[in-house]
Amino acid sequence: MKIAHYTSVSLRKLKKSDLDDYYQLVGDSHVMEFISGTAYNYQEAENELNRIIDNNRLDFNIWAVENEQNEFVGIAMLQQEHETSANIGYRVLKKYWGMGYGLQIAQCLIQKAIKAKLLAVFADVDMENIASLRILNKLDFEEVEIRTNDLGREIGVFCLAL
Repeated sequence: MKIAHYTSVSLRKLKKSDLDDYYQLVGDSHVMEFISGTAYNYQEAENELNRIIDNNRLDFNIWAVENEQNEFVGIAMLQQEHETSANIGYRVLKKYWGMGYGLQIAQCLIQKAIKAKLLAVFADVDMENIASLRILNKLDFEEVEIRTNDLGREIGVFCLAL
């Protein structure tokens, strides 16, 4: 069941059968560089996927992202922080980098937030993640603050008023 759709990407519930694709995503050190700094092993990927599935909600959650050919592209997140705002995020398989999926996923999540009548969305981005910073810039997000995470990396907090 498709949860949301924007141009060439759609969101759907994650399934246990997504494990191999999910592991390909979170097991890639390039994908995880700006998130945890470390790729997951297969068991860690399975444990996290099961946790996501067990906590599934249709309105605010983490979903699988598919392209028009129904291929697994990555994951997308919209997690409500307050009554009127949510955080967005996404991870894209490396083979799809540079193809516009990050921007389309972010736009899909923003549309979902608008439908949920939220007033703002936030995104936390490693300040060295140039591709994600460009996407936020294209979407008119504004920098709110810069903080240091547990790995000692600078993380920008960005906001988009809806």
